[in-house]
Amino acid sequence: YTKDAYLSNYDNEQSTFESYTDENGQEYLVHNTDHDHTFIWDNGKYIFEICSNLDKQSVLELCESTKTN
Repeated sequence: YTKDAYLSNYDNEQSTFESYTDENGQEYLVHNTDHDHTFIWDNGKYIFEICSNLDKQSVLELCESTKTN
């Protein structure tokens, strides 16, 4: 998503939110449910979301490997 067009809604009754900062200083908002994890972050221009039923560490590795041109 472009930063000016991003809009999201999450169910916070059946889930939790946490913030996470990786070793490179990238900040993530993490939405956890019983069946998946969604990592949300931005690079100043775009908002990225990756949602997966993989374990949190695997999803984080996907996030860290995401590159833009």
